[in-house]
Amino acid sequence: MNAIAEALGSDSLGIGGPGTGAERAPQAPARPAPALPCLQSEQLNWRGGRSQKKRRRRLEIEINGLALVYSFERLAFFTATFPDNVRSIKEAQRRFNSMNTNAMRGRFLAWASVVQRHRDGRIHLHLVVVCKKDVRTGFDFVAVKGRDYSSASAYLKAEWKFWRKNAPKYGFGRMELLPVRTSVERFAGYVSRYLTRQDGTRRAEKGARLIRYSRGWKTVYGAFSWVPDRSLIDRVQAQEDEAFRRLGIRNVFDAESRWGRGWRRHFNRLFYTDRDTFSTIVHDAERSLEFFDGIDFAITEAWTEWDKRAAAAAELLAYQKRCDEAYAFQAVG
Repeated sequence: MNAIAEALGSDSLGIGGPGTGAERAPQAPARPAPALPCLQSEQLNWRGGRSQKKRRRRLEIEINGLALVYSFERLAFFTATFPDNVRSIKEAQRRFNSMNTNAMRGRFLAWASVVQRHRDGRIHLHLVVVCKKDVRTGFDFVAVKGRDYSSASAYLKAEWKFWRKNAPKYGFGRMELLPVRTSVERFAGYVSRYLTRQDGTRRAEKGARLIRYSRGWKTVYGAFSWVPDRSLIDRVQAQEDEAFRRLGIRNVFDAESRWGRGWRRHFNRLFYTDRDTFSTIVHDAERSLEFFDGIDFAITEAWTEWDKRAAAAAELLAYQKRCDEAYAFQAVG
C-alpha cells in the first residue's frame, strides 16, 4: 500500500488529505510507476491473436480443400507420438522429415500436419492425410472404440500393420490412423483448434513452424485477407438455392434430416464450382433421378462422368500439343 501511495501521490488515496482533518505535509517527489510487463505479440499469443486466427482459418480452408479434391471418405486423422521425451520442435520435425521421405511418400496422396505440445512440454504431431482408398465407408466407430476392429477395411488394416512395424525405425512410438467421424467442416475446426493450445510452443524456438503441408498441396496463396469475396458468396448461395429447387430438396432442415449435420460434404463441390460446370452436373443429376433414387448418388455419378470427360479432354489437348511440337521440330529440321 505504501509503495502504491508513493507511486500515485498521497492525495490520490486520501491519505493525509483534507478529508482526514490533517494538515497537508510536505511530500517527496513521486517516483515513476514501475513499467508494465510487455504484452504478448499477436504472433505468439496462444489465446488467439490475429496472426494465429489467420493460420487457423487457413488450415480450415486447406482441409476443406483436401476433402473437395480427394473426397471426404479418403481423409484420415493420423496421430504420431514419440516414445522418448521429445521437447524440441526441430527434433520432432527432423524425425518427421525422415519418416515422410522414406515411408509416407507414396502411401498418402497429401497431408497437413500440426504440432501440439502437452502441458509437460512433450510434443506429438497430428496429421490430416489423404489415403489412396476409402477408409470411412462401413467403419463402425463404436465397435472400434470397444476394440472390435472387424469393420475396418483390408486397406486400413494393412496400413495399421505397416505403421506398427515401421514407425519405430524413424523414432516414433504409438501411431493412430482413423477415418474422420464428423463432417469435414467440424473436423477442420477441430484440427485448427490445436493451434490455440500452444502455450509457449514457439517462444523458445523462434522460427519453428507449427503447420506444414505436403509438397505441391496448397489452396491458399499470397497474403491472407478477412475481406470476403461478395460475388463468390452470392454465387454459391444462388447455386445452392437452384440445386435445392431442381433436385427436390425443400430446405436446409430437409437436407439435415436426409444426410445429417454434415450434409454439405455431398454438395460443396457442386456449390463452389463455376456456373457452366454447375449447370452440367445438375442437369446430369436430374436425368439420373428419372431412373434411380438417391440425390447424393446422382450427384456422385454426374461428377464421375464429368471427371472422365475432363480427363479425356486434357489427354487430347496434351496429345495435340505433342503433335504440334513434333511438327514444328520437323519444319525447323
